[in-house]
Amino acid sequence: MHELAEQWKEFGTSTIHKLECQIIDYEEKLIELEQRQMLLLKENQSLKSLIDQMILKPNSNENPAKDVNYIYIVFYFCFKINYFL
Repeated sequence: MHELAEQWKEFGTSTIHKLECQIIDYEEKLIELEQRQMLLLKENQSLKSLIDQMILKPNSNENPAKDVNYIYIVFYFCFKINYFL
């Protein structure tokens, strides 16, 4: 009976150790993902402000063909970064 209790104690100890390691790994991954999310939010904000500047100050010296490309690029980035949502 004593041997069985020792085995259960060893099993519990090893299980707790494995779970602690997994928790630490998940916390590190969560921190990494939160940092990446913040970086993407900053990048999206920069792109939004760039698009706002492009919309407010279009270069009127260019020919109409370039204006069409310009509009296409602006709308592409707007939808890519969910500008309109």
